[in-house]
Amino acid sequence: MDIQPTMGLGLSANIRLQMNLMIEKSALLAKLGNLPLSADENLLVPIMWFDDSIERPPTDLLILLGDALSTGDKISRGVLIFSSLLLFIQILLCSSYLLWKKSKVESCDVKEMYVIKVENN
Repeated sequence: MDIQPTMGLGLSANIRLQMNLMIEKSALLAKLGNLPLSADENLLVPIMWFDDSIERPPTDLLILLGDALSTGDKISRGVLIFSSLLLFIQILLCSSYLLWKKSKVESCDVKEMYVIKVENN
């Protein structure tokens, strides 16, 4: 049996079955007593042989299997890109806010220092 390693799905298989009949000498049945066998020998006769195989799954199933195996990678890649983009935007917004706040504080300090110097003179 060939098994797809990621999902554990059987891709091909062979099923074989043989049924045998064991024949022994018997004093109860005259025809079995005439067999050319010693008293401790048995005769094994094959009665039926069954052999079935699945060479390859249908094409539709192979397409679905391919999609199922590639979907997880595609989703994880998309989530990674989306998360990275959101993180970049958050860092950009936080740094812009901090720069804006710092420039506002510096401009207020310059005005206050100018007002104080003018009042002292």
